[in-house]
Amino acid sequence: MKIIREKSLEELKNYVFNALDGKKIPEEYESKDTWINQFFKNEMWSVEIEKKLYDLPETIQLSNGGFENDIANIKIIHSALKDFSPRILTSEQIWVYLTHKTFYDYMVSRWDPIKRDIKRRYFLSGSDTRRLSRNGISRLWFLGHLTFDANLENPYEITEMLMSKQDVMAEIVERPTISMNKIFFNALVKLIYKKDLTREAYRDLMIRCNRVSGISRFDTYNQDEMERFLASMIEG
Repeated sequence: MKIIREKSLEELKNYVFNALDGKKIPEEYESKDTWINQFFKNEMWSVEIEKKLYDLPETIQLSNGGFENDIANIKIIHSALKDFSPRILTSEQIWVYLTHKTFYDYMVSRWDPIKRDIKRRYFLSGSDTRRLSRNGISRLWFLGHLTFDANLENPYEITEMLMSKQDVMAEIVERPTISMNKIFFNALVKLIYKKDLTREAYRDLMIRCNRVSGISRFDTYNQDEMERFLASMIEG
C-alpha cells in the first residue's frame, strides 16, 4: 500500500492551505483527473509501506455519486481495510494519498472541491476522531469501523441503520465520547433507528444519560445492559 511521504504532504498542505486561507481554490482542483504526479513533477512523493501487512487491492473501485452510494462504498472500503491496525489508519499520509490519487475521481464526484471544504474532505483537518469522520475516504472506513459487527447475520446491519438516520448521524459520529465507546455507540444507533428518534429526541436522550452517569462511565456495560439502559431513558 502506498502513502504520501511526510515531506511531500507538508509541501502539498502548505500550497493548498495558503491558497485557501487567501480565499482562493487551487486551480488543480478544477481538474476531473488526478493531478498529484504533475504537482510533484513526477518526483518520488509516495512510498510503499509494509506491503505484506498492509495491502490495498489495486482493483478496488468506489461508486461515484452522492449519499445514495455511501453504504455500498462503506462496505467496500471497510472490507478492504478492516484488518489494518486502527493506529495505522489514523495517519493523514494514507488518506491524502487515497483522496488525491487512488480515489480522486470518486472524490470529485462525491465531494466537489469547488463547492466543498477541501481541508476537511481531502485532508485530515482538526483533532480527535472527528477528522476521520470528515475526510472523504477515511469516513467510509471509520463509519464501518464503528458499526461493523461480525456476530450479526448481516455484519453491516448497524451501518445501514446509522446511514438511514442522516439527521442525527453527524452529531453521533462527531462526538468522541460516544464514538470511542463501541458498545454505547451501537446501542444508541439501534435505539435511534428502532424508535425513529428525531434530532431533538436524541439530544433530550443525551441530556438524560448525562444526568444519570457520564458516558465515560458506561465502559462496564455489556451490549444487552447498554440497550436496556438506553431504552429506560426513553421510557422514563
